[in-house]
Formats: sequence, structure tokens, C-alpha cells
Amino acid sequence: MDHYHDVYVQSAINLLNDIVRTNKGSFKPEEGKVRVQLASSALATQFYQALTKAQCVQELAITLAWEVTKEDLQRFAAAVTKANVVRVELNGCYPAKEEPDEVDSSLFQPILQLMSNGRIQAMDINTSNKQFLHVDVSIMKSARKLRVLSFDGLTSVAEGRSTLISIIENCRALSTLSIREGHANDVFQYMRRNLTSFRNLKTLTISEVRFIVALNLSQGKIDTIDASRLSSTYGEVEGLQEMLMEGRLTSMSLKLDGLDTDKDRYLTILQHNPKLRSITIPFYSALGLDIIGWTISARQDLIARGTPMQLRSFDLWKDIDTAINGCFLEFEGESSSFDLSIRIVLRSLRTYVDDNAKLFQEYGWSFMSLDAGAYTNADFNNLAQLLDRSTGKAGSKLESVHLNLAPLSCDGLESMDRVIARSYRLKYFRAILDVDDEELSQKCEWLFGRQGTSLNALILQTRASSFSWTSEIAKMFPPRSQLPALSIFDVSYIAVDEHAKSFAEWITDMVAAPLPQKQRELPPPTLDLPLNGLALSVPKPDIWTPLQKISFQHVFIPLGYWKAIFKTMDFTALSEVTFIDTGFTLKLFQTFVDCVPSLRNQEGVLPLERLLFHCECEDSAEFDLLENLVARLKLKAPRVQVTGLPDR
Repeated sequence: MDHYHDVYVQSAINLLNDIVRTNKGSFKPEEGKVRVQLASSALATQFYQALTKAQCVQELAITLAWEVTKEDLQRFAAAVTKANVVRVELNGCYPAKEEPDEVDSSLFQPILQLMSNGRIQAMDINTSNKQFLHVDVSIMKSARKLRVLSFDGLTSVAEGRSTLISIIENCRALSTLSIREGHANDVFQYMRRNLTSFRNLKTLTISEVRFIVALNLSQGKIDTIDASRLSSTYGEVEGLQEMLMEGRLTSMSLKLDGLDTDKDRYLTILQHNPKLRSITIPFYSALGLDIIGWTISARQDLIARGTPMQLRSFDLWKDIDTAINGCFLEFEGESSSFDLSIRIVLRSLRTYVDDNAKLFQEYGWSFMSLDAGAYTNADFNNLAQLLDRSTGKAGSKLESVHLNLAPLSCDGLESMDRVIARSYRLKYFRAILDVDDEELSQKCEWLFGRQGTSLNALILQTRASSFSWTSEIAKMFPPRSQLPALSIFDVSYIAVDEHAKSFAEWITDMVAAPLPQKQRELPPPTLDLPLNGLALSVPKPDIWTPLQKISFQHVFIPLGYWKAIFKTMDFTALSEVTFIDTGFTLKLFQTFVDCVPSLRNQEGVLPLERLLFHCECEDSAEFDLLENLVARLKLKAPRVQVTGLPDR
């Protein structure tokens, strides 16, 4: 008998699994969890039948993705009750496309009855259907077993406040209550006055456009408060300002808009909350540079006055006044010492020159990353000198540097030379070099002669449409052997004309595996600059990083030279290859596929994952050949995704 019962149970579980998967959901039998979206009442009926037979689901997350009726919700509630589900997340229940003439106060009554059926322990309701806020709550019994209740997505209606509060009053055994958006402030006002009536409540989370607060409670009293997304208007919320001044705040995220009142508002919160451990300034905030100083000085003042200050971390995401693209300030214990790490992204369109200068001067020593790849403003020379002075006094924490050499003069290069020399943590150095730069020779000497062994990414480009590669330019560029750390090689908008051979030879060497016999010395430096005691970089033959990404865009090399390039290309670690507007033909793609080796990495596959190229097919035969070539390539590199192909 037990055998037949087990077979029946397993058959029911398998049926439920099939139905859930058919509706693109997920089912974890071992955990008793189902997540599913149903598009119609008919599909829901099929699912309910399987759910009640399986009798193995304790947690159900369901989306009723149609305009539900009361009968639909009655069938849902009946199935959940019969299946002994105890945790429910109800989504969807979409409203009618046309606003009904009369409010149906009975539509969501089955959900209130389900909440108080004596079995449901958690109910999460996510719907924008306004009819829910018109439901007749008088039919609801006391939900003695309900411990977790959450509302999300509700829009405000006139009757909504009394409806939600009436529901909550029937749920006195709650340990967790959360409400987001509609009527969140109404619930906040009710709950802050009636907390003692909810002695089992441990967490109350209220979220609306002006604030999010999470109250951690014990026996109807607030222990600690986590406040986030505090806007400049949160003071308009009755009781919130006073609540945040009671010394229970432990974490906070605050939006600063550059208002005159921002400083006083921020410092007042700090002074009244010595238990505050973490502060986050999210998204795009103003006064980023000032608030770093406010935080450090306020904490030091409180400690000096004998007030224990538990603040340990300050996190600024992005600042609209400066180039700050992330800032993390960390404090040590009760001491006034701190550690600051800042990520910098400079953009040419940003014009906050004075604020950036102050940032580089005061906090340059704390920069963890510097991204100036898209920065061509002439003031970068001044910023480089300020960074040099700051790191000269306090050292450098730089781990990543991305430079566009175009705006840098000799003085700027010298400053960056010293900064990089101090950056013992530097792991990634990326440089963009304009080959039509009037000071190309000097910049090549600086980049390759002094920084060659640490250069991770080289991007060559030109801003002049008439520029062409020459043999003189070719002499300024080193062989691959003198750039041993290079992992990214990108060439854009280079015309070669009659010097195609020398250019192709250099490209061939750059994409190849190390060939010691081809190593040659750099040409003598032409930049008449003092080296300030810094020796030229010397290639280390025992260190070699294979190229991981290669990109050619708007580079026209005669087709005959591409074959030599492909034959020497090092695929050992190569994951991405790009050819855009290079005159790439179907025949050239065939040559590329022929040259791709069948070698394997440690995981047993060729690491190539992405190939982007453009070519044209004139007839079905060429399309067939293209598909065949892609298939051949996938046999050699199973992970590769080929993009940019023409449509058949």
C-alpha cells in the first residue's frame, strides 16, 4: 500500500513540475517552493488541481496575469487552503482596462479570508489594482497565524488609508510588516502612534518617495532605525525628523541636492546619532567634496568632546559637482584616523574645473582608480600636477589608471610619471594614443620607454581624417616583446597607404606569441626631459601576458597582409576579436577560420568567446559558405558568439 501511495505522490509532484515548467516557472520540491506566472483562468485551474494533489508546496509565489474576477480569487484561495500552503506572494491581479462605473468591494474579499484562514503565516501582496483598497474589511477575521505581511505597488485612493489600517489591525501577531508606495505615510503615522499594540512586531519597513525607514522593534518600542533614500523633503513627514533625532539611527542613505540647508541637516543627524555606523550617499548627489570633509570633521569633533562615535563607513556613489565616481571612507574604532578610497572618472563635457582641482589637491592620495580615457580638456595638466603633489606627500593608492595622452603636455607627462612610480599597487594601466598628435614622438618615448612594462591596454587612434601611417611613425613604436603586460590591443581609424607593409609587420608582431629572436631595442628617446632619477623600463623576459582582446576598426590593410597577421595571432588567451569597417570579406573570414588553431586551454576549450566582423553575402551560396565557416569555427572554439553577420 505504501508503494502505491509513494508512486501516486511522485506522479502528482511530476505533474506539478511539468505544469510549472510549461508556464516558465520554477519548482523546488526539496524546499517546497513554487514560482509561476499564469496568463489565464483556464491555466490557473489546471495549476490548482496539480497543486492540491501534490501537497508538497509550502511557499507559493504566483502572478495572476489577467483581469481577475472574484470567482478567480475564490478558486485561488480555495486551492491555497486545500494545498496547505503557508507562505504566499500574490502578484498581478490586473485591473480592468476601463475604470468600472461602480466599486466592487467584494472583489478581494477571498484574499482577506485567506489571510485569516488560520494557516497562512506570510502574505506578500503586489498589485496596482485599486479595487483592493476598496475591499470590505468587515468580513476579515483576526489573522492569528499571520506573521509576515507586505504590500507593494498600491496606488493611493481616498478609502485606501482606512482599508490598510483596518487590515493591519486584524493582524496583531505580526513580526514583520512592510508597505511600499501607496499610503505608506498613512501607515507610518498610524504605526508610530500604535506600536505598543503590536508587541510581537520585530521589523516595520515603510517606503515612499521621500524616505524609506526600517524600524527594528522589541516589545512595541524602537531599538534601532535604518533610514535610506532620505530626500531633501523628508522633514515634511510628520514625526520622522523627531524619530531620527532620538539617537537610534544605525545606518542611513541620504540624497543631497546642493541646497543651503543640506549641511545643517546632515550634521544635525550625525550629532544626534552616535550609534550611526554607516552612511551612503546614493545616485547623483551634489556637494560630494564638501560632505567628505563634513563627515571627517564632525566625527573628530564628537570624539574630541568625549562622545563615542560608532561611524565606521561612508559610501558616496556619484557626485554631480566633481569627477567622483565612487568614494568609500572607512574609520578605525573610536580613533579619529580614517582611510579614504575614491574612484575618479573624468569626462570632457564636465566643466567643474575648480571643484575637480580641489578634489585632486586635497584627496589625490586617496584615488584608487583614475579613468581619464575620455578626458581631453587642457586642464588635465594642472590636475596631473596637483595629483603629483598630493601623492608626493601622502603616497598613492592607485590600482587602475586609464589615460588619454592627447591633452598632456611635457609637464603633465612628468607629473603622471612620478604618480605612476609611486603607485606600487598599480595593477592595470590603459593608454589612448593619438597617432596624429604633434608631440607623438615625446609621448611614445614616455609611454613605451618609461611605462612599457606596466602597460596593460594600448589604444591607437587618430582624430584627423587625412592622417596616414609613415615609416617615421613606425620607428616610434616598440615590438610586442617590450610590452609584456599588454592584454588589450585596439587600433582605430588608421590609414596606411604606401606604408602598408611596415604597418602590417608591426601589427603582426603585436598580435603574435613571444618570439625572443625578434626582440629589438627601442629607438633612442627624443624627448628632452629630465628623468628625475627614474630609469627606463627594461623588458622582463620571464613575464608575459597573452593578448585577451584585439580590435581593428576603420583600419584598411591590403588583404594579402591579413593572412600573415592571422597566422601569427596568439590565441592562447584571446577571448574577443573585432573587425569593423576593415574591408573584411568572406574569403578573409575563411582564412581567419583556417588559421584558428585547435589548441585548448586548461579547461579543455579554446578561450575565444566573441568575434565581431562585418562582411557582405551576394547570393545563397555565399550565405551557405558563411554558415559553414561559423560552424567550423565553433568546432574549434565552442564558446564563440559570432556577431555582425548579414541577414540572409
